[in-house]
Amino acid sequence: MTQIARPAPPRVALVLGSGGIKCIATMGLLRVLMRRKIPIDFVVGSSGGSIFAACYGCYPDDYEKIEGFLWSFWTPEIFRDFDYWGVFKALLRPRKARARTFGIIKGDRIQRNLSLMFPEMRLEDTRVTTRIVATDIVQAAPVVLDHGDVARAVRASVSLPLYMRPVVEGDQILLDGGLSNPLPVDVAAATGARIILSMGFENTSDTPITHPLNLLNQVIRMRSNQLIRSTHGLQMLTYRGTLIPIHPRFGHHHSFFKFHTMKEIIQLGVDAAERTLPWIEKAIERLDSPSPESVAAPNTEDASVH
Repeated sequence: MTQIARPAPPRVALVLGSGGIKCIATMGLLRVLMRRKIPIDFVVGSSGGSIFAACYGCYPDDYEKIEGFLWSFWTPEIFRDFDYWGVFKALLRPRKARARTFGIIKGDRIQRNLSLMFPEMRLEDTRVTTRIVATDIVQAAPVVLDHGDVARAVRASVSLPLYMRPVVEGDQILLDGGLSNPLPVDVAAATGARIILSMGFENTSDTPITHPLNLLNQVIRMRSNQLIRSTHGLQMLTYRGTLIPIHPRFGHHHSFFKFHTMKEIIQLGVDAAERTLPWIEKAIERLDSPSPESVAAPNTEDASVH
């Protein structure tokens, strides 16, 4: 009986978390990884991180193409296809509003831009193995998308609840991956990857509390940070490979619609990657060494090695 060979587990996996506009720091990380020719065999992204996971999976050696897409995609205009009539009907008859179709914005412009970046591309055919995490709000559970249209998978993963229409797949109502798994290290660990590079985007806690909306935002940030930290802490305890977290240092002005901070955010990603680079390269050297040495944990607040 012929046995089907299983694919070898990836040596180096890249995990990109949720974080809104802060996810643009991933461009800085990719710039450093590509420049230093760090080999990535597997990439997974959640929410905003899914955009860059898909970009790297499809174009792993074309930084200019990815950067060009960023500047065309992340613009105020794509977030302005408001569903005025749908919102009006929901306000007029809230009990008759349908969760499957409701969103303050339609998300059609986002879908169109994603389709231009990933024309008829499928997750099962990406050059680097790619997974996208979304949330099935019906089951209140994360969903790992590993096949199908790349653009549609990313569109599902970035669908902020209520703000953007969800993506419906059969009985599933797919929304933002950050709701259930903001930093999907577990998805990479499940592949048996030897090294995991994990870029997460915690929210800053130095936001001025001047009115009730600030207070609400601060509560949401605290809950999100706690989920990211607990998820990462669990993986540090259970994962048997080398886990290298990369955390850029943000300020409270790096928020969702502050498009003028994008270049600054990319540089923060470069800085975080360069601070962590010695431990990344040391971990890769250890993989190729006939008698591996241990990798000492970096003495910084942005990265540690398990």
